[in-house]
Amino acid sequence: MKNARNARLAANRKKLIISSSLAVLALPCAVHAQTAPAATPANVPGAAEIIVTGSRITASGFNAPTPTTVVSIEQLQQAAQPNLFDSIAQLPALQGSVGTANTRQNGGTSFGNNGLSALNLRGLGSIRTLTLLDGQRVVPAYITGIADVSQFPQLLIKRVDVVTGGASASWGSDAVAGVVNFVTDKTFKGYKANLSGGTSTYGDDQSVLAQAAAGWGLMGDRMHIEIAGEYFRNSGVAGGEVGGANPNGRPDAYRSGTTSYALGAQPAGAPQFYAYPYNAQTTTLGGVGLITAGPLAGTAFDSSGNPYAFQYGTGCVSGTCVGGQQDNYITTNTLDNPINRVVGYGRVGFDVTPNWELYATVNVSEVRTSNTPIAYPRKPGNLTMQCSNAYLTSTTIPALCASKGITSFSYGTANAIMPGKETIYSVRRQYRFVLGTEGSFNIGSTPIKFDAYYQHGTNNVHVDIRNMTLNGRYNAAINAVRDGSGNIVCSSATARAAGCIPINIFSGAKISDAAFAWLTGGSGPYQYSTFKEDAASIAFNATPFHNWAGDVSVALGAEWRNEYYNTISDPYGNGVTTETPNTATFPADSLLSTGGNNWFAGNYHNGSGSFNVREAFLEIGLPLLNSKEIGKIDLSLSGRTAHYSTAGNANTWKVGATWDTPLSGLKLRGVVSRDLRAPNLSELFAAPQTANQPVINRATGGTVQVVSATIGNPALKPEIAKTIDVGAVYRPDFIPGLSISFDYYDIRLNQAISTLTNQQVIDLCYNGNTTYCSNVKFTGTLGTSDYPYVISQPFNLASLNMRGFDIEAAYRRNLGKVGMLTLRALATHAISMVSNTGIAGQQIAQLAGNNTETGNGVPKWKVMLQQTWEKGPASVTLTERIISAGYIDPNAIVCSTNCPASTVQNPTYNFNDIPGATYLDIGANYKLGKATQVYFKVDNVFNHRAPPFGGTLLYDPIGRMFRLGVRVAM
Repeated sequence: MKNARNARLAANRKKLIISSSLAVLALPCAVHAQTAPAATPANVPGAAEIIVTGSRITASGFNAPTPTTVVSIEQLQQAAQPNLFDSIAQLPALQGSVGTANTRQNGGTSFGNNGLSALNLRGLGSIRTLTLLDGQRVVPAYITGIADVSQFPQLLIKRVDVVTGGASASWGSDAVAGVVNFVTDKTFKGYKANLSGGTSTYGDDQSVLAQAAAGWGLMGDRMHIEIAGEYFRNSGVAGGEVGGANPNGRPDAYRSGTTSYALGAQPAGAPQFYAYPYNAQTTTLGGVGLITAGPLAGTAFDSSGNPYAFQYGTGCVSGTCVGGQQDNYITTNTLDNPINRVVGYGRVGFDVTPNWELYATVNVSEVRTSNTPIAYPRKPGNLTMQCSNAYLTSTTIPALCASKGITSFSYGTANAIMPGKETIYSVRRQYRFVLGTEGSFNIGSTPIKFDAYYQHGTNNVHVDIRNMTLNGRYNAAINAVRDGSGNIVCSSATARAAGCIPINIFSGAKISDAAFAWLTGGSGPYQYSTFKEDAASIAFNATPFHNWAGDVSVALGAEWRNEYYNTISDPYGNGVTTETPNTATFPADSLLSTGGNNWFAGNYHNGSGSFNVREAFLEIGLPLLNSKEIGKIDLSLSGRTAHYSTAGNANTWKVGATWDTPLSGLKLRGVVSRDLRAPNLSELFAAPQTANQPVINRATGGTVQVVSATIGNPALKPEIAKTIDVGAVYRPDFIPGLSISFDYYDIRLNQAISTLTNQQVIDLCYNGNTTYCSNVKFTGTLGTSDYPYVISQPFNLASLNMRGFDIEAAYRRNLGKVGMLTLRALATHAISMVSNTGIAGQQIAQLAGNNTETGNGVPKWKVMLQQTWEKGPASVTLTERIISAGYIDPNAIVCSTNCPASTVQNPTYNFNDIPGATYLDIGANYKLGKATQVYFKVDNVFNHRAPPFGGTLLYDPIGRMFRLGVRVAM
């Protein structure tokens, strides 16, 4: 079987190599900014003399060696996406970017990161991609320090620079994987607007986008004013129901599932891990309810409360089977978060002299979103129910209990009897102000350019959850008895005094609104956070002298930044403190713990923290050779020193070179850099983030619901990366309009900050690493002060190493009367991505080719091809987005019988394949005169579904989308 798999891989690899080789005839999304402006072909859309993000040196003619992709306004308009995030995230170098359709990554209940649009280069994490606006830092939208792209002034963006290489020496911390810089049009004059609407093929995910901008030159053009505003609303796509049905005619869920034996506990010759792509069924709960252990195990309840024999299915392993009655699959996660976005932006610039401008910008935005992760407080076999429960007296259960000599049983339920689904509402309000100046002056005959700014930004983030149950009240309400008058009441006198209303979890009937209001406390968890960033920067650029080969360019400067956060939460989640006392909304309750963690999920905690950093940098562009026989060779040297108030001193550097060879149109480049990322506020000072999550107790093979707690670690040190980039750009004279590039990258990240998963902590303890056993407790009851838990904490990993290459190209040809043809392509190949925790008993994980939702990996290949035909006022664009096939675990051995011994490094699986995908998009534009343009776009034309186990960070979870719009520019 493994040989067959390898054969399929070889065939797929051959196809992808051929496709990528053909792709070398494509993409103006790939204009290399490190090419001197004079060499930039005039027939590439959006090409112009630009100051690029790959370096802090702005001297004309300087060739930055770091690979940089420039995406122009023309390409952004061709993508026709309502959020620039979606346009940029499609680039192959960006992998794992998190938006509103990745709800499992940024829509969880207990972490407060709902609805962010955060970019991720190389799949190394959004925290290792620095996102800038006009080369300036942006106030974080979350405690991890990442910016929300949806809060940017999108209509005024004229291009986006994507630096695909380490850039910490130029731009500071977080630029380990690279930089994405959104550049606004600072001199826009006139008026422009964009209005569009969209819907999916299922009639959901409906959206409306309205944008407008204006710019004026006053006082003889000495003063320039521009304003922009936009409104965007998307209805989103709701999740499905318990059982697997999806809304609006969407196909039912695949009902995929995974399970495993403890290492070494599987039957002889059997695999350790089982992955069922279709029709998996958990045996830990029922659609209504299921007795999961003891002599009555396998007794389920129908919607009327009648017991019956549960249909397990076949191939049952550790609580998961295939087939069976298929009524308990949980598919309630929101598919695409509904969102409302309002953004306002203004800039005023005044030329004090022809060479000196003072300016101020204001960026105010509000982003509202909501989502439903798990919908109901599911209980996977972790309830202990009494045979004498009042709601069982009319069934056969009491007699069966008596005949078996038991008084209680273990029970699991999806709890879909709640009249409302758990819903998280998030509001982000950003206020960003910048004062700056730029210009030039002379020292003798040498012009000196300068650029300085001060930024103050605040992001206020409110997260409110509705329809969340309180564990203590739920536990009291399900324990029902009859009083002396025969009425069904809560068994606890304390609970009755607190207003307890009993509920029937043995029936499918919805509980009353009054009972639900008591279970949820009439309110819900909340987390109100404030993130502040103050940043200042000053930079100088000059060409102070010439050497034997040309102008020597210098950039130097200093920067300062202070980041702060503060979070206040409710007393039921955080615990009763002087900051979060009991109130009329959250009154004291004897059924609840004053220490907090009372909610089923969303137990937010108070926290605060800050850090500051002082930095200085120097870059030198040094020409080494300039001759007709050998060509032109430039050396680039960069260095930065920083002092963090938390992590101490840190230094980064970069050495690079470019060689314009004697072969016309061929340029070689290479960079070696030392980059870093300092620990962020979340990693250092985060208050405990807690969530109720199911885990596997390896000792019993059963599922246990625990409180998962993640805490900060003030002892963290900066991550250190060594990056090598080597590449070439070729623009042959004999094929006008063709541009080809190839870049190899090797990133070695040491002391990488990461957090073990709950199951990893459990498995380390089970396999003999007693250091972690104090972080695991399976006994106790949720909703009490003695509860089961797993505690994890970020630490500096041993290493995360990644190798691969990028191919980018563009070809443009005039076909005469037929029109103009442009072919474009981008391709990224991940050769290897290896994560090593350095902890005995943990897998050294190969993440390249891990295409799962939670594997933190990247596909082996990600490709985008594009073909555009233009004639007169009309243009049509075809785009193909390709994801290569992958695995659940690239290290796994696939077998069904006669399996070798399963190990941590090479576990055995019964199934391990995740198919690839090819998406076709079609767009068209038509100009109605000089000022107006109408356009339409169809994404995912063939409505290709994401495959089983395929992550929404890679695959399209929405389906076919239609968009229609009109642009006006005057």
